[in-house]
Amino acid sequence: MKALAIRLIQHRPARFIGVGILNTIFGYLVYLFWIAVGLRPELALAVSTSIGACFNYVTTGRLVFRHSSPNRIVHFFASYAALYVVNALALRELVAAGVRPALAQGLLVLPFAIISYLVFKFIVFRQREGS
Repeated sequence: MKALAIRLIQHRPARFIGVGILNTIFGYLVYLFWIAVGLRPELALAVSTSIGACFNYVTTGRLVFRHSSPNRIVHFFASYAALYVVNALALRELVAAGVRPALAQGLLVLPFAIISYLVFKFIVFRQREGS
């Protein structure tokens, strides 16, 4: 059992899933808080994404990609901004179709987790040749 746990920790996608669960819970709770306060879904998403991005840079960069240097932070936040725009558009469409905002964002969590992993792996924390 211990050997399996060690292998999982050494496996980047498994680390991303674990950290992603933590990040997703954090971000979704922030989103739900702002929805409960009365913010429009897109604004609640913007606030939760902004707060979550700071938290996620540390957890994703250090724990998943073993990258603690601040030199990738601009790429990370630019990627987050792009992901936010696409997420907000999808959220708006679901809400316009009659889906409650909390459920709508819940439905978008898994697809955006997969997309963000690919963006972070191949763009933000891409390993340079010879490194």
